[in-house]
Amino acid sequence: PVYTVSGTITGDAQCISGVTIASSVLGNTTTNGAGFYQYVNVAQGTTYTVTPSKTGCTFTPTNAGANNITGNQVHNFTGTVNKYTVSGTITGDAQCISGVTMTSAALGNTTTNGAGQYSYTNIPYGTSYTITPSKTGCTFTPSSASGTATQNNVHNFVASLVNNTYTVSGTITGDPECIAGVSMQSAALGTIPTDGAGHYNYPSVAPGTTYTITPIKSGCLFQPTSVSDVANTNKIHNFVGSLTVPDAPINVQASDGTFRDYVFVTWDAAQNATSYQVYRSQFPGGVGSPIGDPVTVTTYLDRSAVPGVTYYYSVVAMNRAGQSVNSNIDPGYRLGDGECADQGGDADGDGICCDQEIIDGTDCNDPGSFQLHLKSPAYTKYNTFLKQFNFLELIANGTVPVTARVEVFDINGNKINETQVNIPVDNQVDVDIHTMAGRIDTYGIVKVSWNDRIPGSTLVGRMSNYRKDEGTGANTYSFGFAKELRNPTLGNTYSIGNSYDPQGAGFVVPNWTEIINLDIIPRDFVYNLYSQSGQIVQRKVVTVPPLGERDINAGHENGQGAYLSEVQPLDGATKYFANVTRYASNNRAYGGVSNFFFAFPIDSRAGNGDQQLMNTSNQTGQCWSNTNWIEVANVREIPVTATVKFRSASGVLLGQASQVLQPRAQYHFNASSLLPKGEVGSVELTSSDRGSLVATSSVYFHDCQVNQVQTAYATLGRLLGQNVQAGTYNNFLEMKNLFKVSCSPGNPSDFRLQLRSSGQTLFDQNIIDCRTASAVQYNLSDASTFGTSQNTYGTVKLRTAQPRRILADVVRLREVSGKADFAMPTQIQ
Repeated sequence: PVYTVSGTITGDAQCISGVTIASSVLGNTTTNGAGFYQYVNVAQGTTYTVTPSKTGCTFTPTNAGANNITGNQVHNFTGTVNKYTVSGTITGDAQCISGVTMTSAALGNTTTNGAGQYSYTNIPYGTSYTITPSKTGCTFTPSSASGTATQNNVHNFVASLVNNTYTVSGTITGDPECIAGVSMQSAALGTIPTDGAGHYNYPSVAPGTTYTITPIKSGCLFQPTSVSDVANTNKIHNFVGSLTVPDAPINVQASDGTFRDYVFVTWDAAQNATSYQVYRSQFPGGVGSPIGDPVTVTTYLDRSAVPGVTYYYSVVAMNRAGQSVNSNIDPGYRLGDGECADQGGDADGDGICCDQEIIDGTDCNDPGSFQLHLKSPAYTKYNTFLKQFNFLELIANGTVPVTARVEVFDINGNKINETQVNIPVDNQVDVDIHTMAGRIDTYGIVKVSWNDRIPGSTLVGRMSNYRKDEGTGANTYSFGFAKELRNPTLGNTYSIGNSYDPQGAGFVVPNWTEIINLDIIPRDFVYNLYSQSGQIVQRKVVTVPPLGERDINAGHENGQGAYLSEVQPLDGATKYFANVTRYASNNRAYGGVSNFFFAFPIDSRAGNGDQQLMNTSNQTGQCWSNTNWIEVANVREIPVTATVKFRSASGVLLGQASQVLQPRAQYHFNASSLLPKGEVGSVELTSSDRGSLVATSSVYFHDCQVNQVQTAYATLGRLLGQNVQAGTYNNFLEMKNLFKVSCSPGNPSDFRLQLRSSGQTLFDQNIIDCRTASAVQYNLSDASTFGTSQNTYGTVKLRTAQPRRILADVVRLREVSGKADFAMPTQIQ
């Protein structure tokens, strides 16, 4: 019998096919592609050994066999490819030994250790490879090594530095101020500056040098703040510089009466500052508002300071990154003109000496708190646009007759006419100014002079304007209003404008700021216009000729809204006055306006922190009814709390509200919503801070049949008057004269009322209706009570035992067919 001897080799693919199976007895054979081999016709009883072999392979078991076979025999093997190691060492320059990248497409990449050694393991037999060492700044010999893995192979290299030194450099970018001249500080490398483009360079750094670089420049921050590294190749380190806000200036000092024309303010330079802004407050404890434009020097001449008034100065430093906090505050003042030198000075610049303010009970440090003491010369303005009539009403309210000179000037300050009038005691004389002006569509000022050094020679008065409606035979008037005589104003003043159409029809409500220069030289004024929320919407500089006037849009050009007009003389010694005149038209486009519903001026004044009162009205007529809004604006640079108390005719408190007003912002209170229908009342306004509030009481007459405002007028919030006050009534044009009185909230006082006309006393009696906080109204045109008659005018005088007991106005109301034609208030003062 014969048998087979066979088997299969499994394992690594390289060790399966083509394996030689050797046997001294059976002979040699070779495995096929599947690793199979076979011997046939092997005689029974044969003893043999078979041994597999193939270069690069190891077999398990190493051989196999049988003795005296009596059947078929199977001998299987497992073939495994032999694995080898390829390794080596890099020697040479120390900087080129560790961290060398050993690159091989066949073996992969590895890196030398600190001793320069590298190793590839488990490389299959027969693998052909090339190994290339690389490291920046180094060369290697040989540049590469190749081999085949038939055994463990060793490939060594020798490394050399390409250069002996490296560069460390970089660039600073960012804010321009932080690029050039930056000090690059390093203990290992030294300190060098950046050039104009922000570049720096350390050119010769020894290999292996460990370093830290920190950029330093005053007023700048850098990212990163520093870098650390080792010089094993050329290195680049970039930074970004950011400008920081400068430090606050120190040692601010303001001159104390050293100079007549300005306050001299100095300070020490602040590091990293590119400019400075000076701040000024008229009140201690705050930094106030910025004055003038920023400066690049460390001095400032404050010419806008009112002479004799102490201000509180501070400075902030600025650059593109922002501004510092305020510096220290130092008081200073400009030398005054001496008018109040022997009367306690004029600490708030309101034109009233402090000794007089003590007598009047007003606040000498609040520019809005004062009683009127009209001095010669006094001023008002005329306007012949819209074919207005202008009548100057002069009243000698003292104890002696007054001889007054009346001068009329045109828009550019040129005198065009003058006249002299003699005014008996307690009498009124009217002067036809539009005839004296002799021109239409123009405006200008009127100057009234008299000898006020004569004891008892005092004067009050106003300009009354009337404008008839357009149309043949028209017997109605567009408006009538009055502007009280006043002395020049100093410093900043404010007035409220309002371009809302009160009847909601979208009609144009023009508002004009009118600036009148009362000096004999041209003067410059900064004009600021603020929105109702206190945001500035317009700023411009206006030059006004001597004794001239300039008019500026006061908000209507921006559409409907409420605005605050601020006038700032660039020279604090400037004598001027200003107001905002509000017109309500009958057209939605300004160019098409032909008739007006109302017009009234609102004086531009300093802010007031003292108690202010206003007459209020919710009255009705045959075909009209009132609404009454109290417009209150904060003129300070800080938030201010305004408190408003609404009272009925009998003095009953109807309501009270406190409103925080942001800087230059305003709030409008509806007084008529609390006041019973058909009644008059009063409003008391107080403030948390001096020099802060201006207020206006605006009264509208609404038609009983259609949505139309017939007319409107406004009165100013002001102090209760002196113990002797004077005004006028006028019964021409069939006007009613509504004598409105608001009584002191805390000090009830009766008053004596006297009416005179053409040198005759018509009425002279004590009035006992002025109870605490009450409001009363009389119709002075009632002939049965007051003895007045139609087509006459005369004086109104009232007396109280003490000052600051009564506030009074006379409202001239003209009605036609049961409707209000116009209403114009005149002050009793």
